[in-house]
Amino acid sequence: MRKLIYFASKLKAFSIPILILVVWIALGDSMQPVILPSFVSTMEALRELIDNGLMIRSWQHSMYRILMATSISVAISVPLGLLSRSFTIVKEIVMPFTNFMRYIPVTTFYPLLMVWLGIDEDMRIAFLFVATFFVFFPSVMITLENINKNLIERALTSGANKWKMMIYVYIPASLPMLCRSFLAMFSVGFTYMIIAETVNPRYGLGYLMLIGGARGRTNIVFAAILVTIITGAIIDIVGNFIVRKSFRWYFENNKSAG
Repeated sequence: MRKLIYFASKLKAFSIPILILVVWIALGDSMQPVILPSFVSTMEALRELIDNGLMIRSWQHSMYRILMATSISVAISVPLGLLSRSFTIVKEIVMPFTNFMRYIPVTTFYPLLMVWLGIDEDMRIAFLFVATFFVFFPSVMITLENINKNLIERALTSGANKWKMMIYVYIPASLPMLCRSFLAMFSVGFTYMIIAETVNPRYGLGYLMLIGGARGRTNIVFAAILVTIITGAIIDIVGNFIVRKSFRWYFENNKSAG
């Protein structure tokens, strides 16, 4: 029964996208192609891009950039979060800075990063890192702060020091929700990927959207958008499924988190 309810909720989540797709197909060629290309035209553009290899290379480049940026974000956010949770002095230094940075639009860093790092891959990855880090780090802190107090008290009673608390309490207890936060951060990476690939692009889904728009071929733009949406949806669905299965003990004991 629980599985039936779970799949029903997922089906409900797809009702709006399915409705949009049905309407898009039904419209056919009734709209001007520059405004809204037909579904058939978009599929033809998608096939063309796959056949000439441009879509595959672009998809690979975009995924590489997002994976690199999010991996760096995790590598910095998790240790920094653990230190901030364990040592008050670290928290007092880090939190004011990160809270302040959250109010600055990420796009303002783009021209600065171009000046500092040039207009090649380093700049794109750095920009995506900035965009994802200031989303992921607050989630890390919230997750660590919400760890069951009973677990912490038992560990302290047994004589665990701060380093052991990090390894044996904070990391295991926070891992399920950190994995979910990572998936959310990955989605943020897709959001800013298009911006990152607008300057001196060398392949990428954002690059395809850029050249499609420049040539007036909105079917290429929509094909790239469609691939971006499908990729994000697959990562979210499969990722959450793996997280739920891997940490079943957590979600069974915390129904609200499921």
